[in-house]
Amino acid sequence: AHCIDRDVNETLRLLRGALGEVSLPRLMTTTPPPELVGSTLGAGGLAEAVEALKDRRQVAALRRFLEDAAPPVVEVMLHQRDRLMARRLRQACPRGVAVAVVGLAHMDGVEREVLAQEDLAALPER
Repeated sequence: AHCIDRDVNETLRLLRGALGEVSLPRLMTTTPPPELVGSTLGAGGLAEAVEALKDRRQVAALRRFLEDAAPPVVEVMLHQRDRLMARRLRQACPRGVAVAVVGLAHMDGVEREVLAQEDLAALPER
């Protein structure tokens, strides 16, 4: 078994820097998508919001919202780690079948990155 994620202390260090780059007016004025307003921000309370975020489509909607509202945070918390986990997964298992357990917020990104890296590996060398 391999841990393919970045060290949590490094992620927190980078997150501190990213938070300093977030535009508060942009964060406060970015409108959440309708699919989030109805489930995660509704009157159902915290328990309902947590349950709604167990759905891959809801997490994707939240990610898109945060990409608009706080891009530096999403870059550090998701995109950088997705690329790293995909690269480390391919290094740990260059051929064959691999099983990886990742958080729901990383599923789409890690999958996209693994496929992109496979496409790059298939290109002829020049």
